[in-house]
Amino acid sequence: MSDYVPKVVRLPGVTLTPQLVLNRTTEKLDRIKAIFIVIQWDDTTHACDWSSMKLSELCMMKDVAHVEVFDEIRRHANTE
Repeated sequence: MSDYVPKVVRLPGVTLTPQLVLNRTTEKLDRIKAIFIVIQWDDTTHACDWSSMKLSELCMMKDVAHVEVFDEIRRHANTE
């Protein structure tokens, strides 16, 4: 994917708001086949939602999210 924008936890002087992340994602809507999201609501509860996909694809998305979050935690732990 040539127009891939890597995820960033922190940019100096820029807060990655939900609106910014959603806008960045919807700019590529024509290339998105399926989506899996986790939301933290303003009352701090969490919810998940996903588009139609095969169960095997949903399982893969769960695994990708798991690995990427742990990689980010590891990188973050090594910088503080």
